[in-house]
Amino acid sequence: MERAHPDMNAYIAEDFIMDTLIEQRVFGGNAGAVCEKVAAMLGRLEDRMSRFRPGSDIWALNEAAGSGIPTPVGAETMLVLQAALSYAESSGGAFDVTATPLSARWREAAARGDGLAPGEEELSRDLALVGSGWLRLYPAMGTAMLEKKGAAVDLGGIAKGYAADRAAELYRALGAEAALINLGGNVKTMGEKPDGQPWAVGLQDPGEERGVYFGALRLRGGMSVVTSGGYERYYMIGGVKYHHIMDPVSGRPASSGLLSATVVAEDSMGADALSTAVFVLGRERGARMLAAYPRAEAVLMDAERRLWITPGAMDAWTPAPGYGDLRIYELNR
Repeated sequence: MERAHPDMNAYIAEDFIMDTLIEQRVFGGNAGAVCEKVAAMLGRLEDRMSRFRPGSDIWALNEAAGSGIPTPVGAETMLVLQAALSYAESSGGAFDVTATPLSARWREAAARGDGLAPGEEELSRDLALVGSGWLRLYPAMGTAMLEKKGAAVDLGGIAKGYAADRAAELYRALGAEAALINLGGNVKTMGEKPDGQPWAVGLQDPGEERGVYFGALRLRGGMSVVTSGGYERYYMIGGVKYHHIMDPVSGRPASSGLLSATVVAEDSMGADALSTAVFVLGRERGARMLAAYPRAEAVLMDAERRLWITPGAMDAWTPAPGYGDLRIYELNR
């Protein structure tokens, strides 16, 4: 769906790509054509990086797991895989694109309908397949390999961030004055809004229906905001809701005391991976990890609905109407 926006001649386009609703808001001449080219680029990335697309780089990599035969992957897929291994290391394994067998196990348990969550024996078998050590990359050869049969990669926690960064580059190259792209909660901005006001990015209230925000971050162009939380995708098993973000150490949905973790950074791919890692690690361990990324800021909501905000994000934070009484604490790293 495409439409002109009544304010400042903005142009809005909506598409369903990468298994999510994508909204582009573009300012400047020829914005409709720019949106079409960005959507086409996103579709190409999905064809390369989705593990559900037969013939994609990741599909082929997973199919060849344990064969001992390296799989050719495109340059962009290689770049994202390299970044994934880097964030796996810096997060102590809290972010791990090889956690796919765990997600599959919990999805299967929900589909069975017998009300039984995965047991220790099942999870133990799956955990033996998880770990970035199984993933080998050979950049000079343009190939990758999963060393263990049954291991699998899913780039769902990092590819959207990469796609957002690529979109911003394309907006600039195609002459857009300013733009914002939202890939299902991964938000990236480019340029300054024509009215001189900062971009306002709403933060979803984890306890409310979609579109209810507890506040907003007001940012200048070039920044990205990515939130990880267990409130949108989940598995129902025996009447219990289990969210989809796996802890690669326990094999279970992460239980770190956080309801949501938002990371702000120029690098959307980094913000994507870091938000997941912080959500899995929790407030204290997540803050320590963020110390290695001084240009990244964070807003965390814990189970008591307290907000923890890094000093660099305090000035950008604005509570939504009705949320002025939220308890706010400084998140020190």
